[in-house]
Order: sequence, then C-alpha cells, then structure tokens
Amino acid sequence: MKTMKVSTIVGDLDWTTGPVPNVAKTPLTGGQWRKTDGGAFPWDLVIVSNSIAPMVPTGGTVEPLK
Repeated sequence: MKTMKVSTIVGDLDWTTGPVPNVAKTPLTGGQWRKTDGGAFPWDLVIVSNSIAPMVPTGGTVEPLK
C-alpha cells in the first residue's frame, strides 16, 4: 500500500508522499443532495462549494431545505 499511486474518481491518490506514511489526501468539497425529476436515480449530489478545491467544478449554490 505504501508505494501505491492511483487515479480515482476523487483524483490522484499517492500514498508515497504523506502527510504521514500510508496516508493519501483528497480534495474536499461541499455537496447538497437534490431531488431529480426522474431517471435512474431519485437524488443527485450537486457540488455547491469548492473553496479549498477549485479544480472541482460546482454545479450550483446552496439551496434552503424544502
């Protein structure tokens, strides 16, 4: 595991660079579940905050609970 480097859906994971042995860091974003109008899934996770991971595009802004 300590030599693993892999590209995943959350980005590139590299266990060789730290911050401590056998740990990989990923970008952190904020998301909000939204009800869809149909399709295969009744809910969709929309990224609404990317302030510390600007490389991840947002899909909307925070909406109040309904």
